[in-house]
Amino acid sequence: MENAEKEAKKSAAKTAKKAAPKTTKKATTNSAKKTSAAATGVKKPAVKKTAKGKSDEVLIQSSGKDYTLAEITETCKNAYRGGTCKQIKSIKVYVKAEGNQLKAYYVVNDSISGSVVL
Repeated sequence: MENAEKEAKKSAAKTAKKAAPKTTKKATTNSAKKTSAAATGVKKPAVKKTAKGKSDEVLIQSSGKDYTLAEITETCKNAYRGGTCKQIKSIKVYVKAEGNQLKAYYVVNDSISGSVVL
């Protein structure tokens, strides 16, 4: 009986030794992945889920007319260019209701400003 007990303990010890390195290895691999991502400072971009076929649209109404943001922006770009091919790197548009009319103020390339009556 003593031999059987010794054999059982040996086999149990061997099984424990074999199982222990595997779990340690997995933990090391997972922690290495976490530290490498943290060490590099690289973050994955957030994934935005949107419904296909649906898009947001903003309409501005004034004096019986509807304006979309794209139309207002394009009008400001055309007013800035004035028939030339000036390059626009960035544009900011502000819309203000003044009396019975809308006025769009724009800033192009963070330096040149102007306005357009819509």
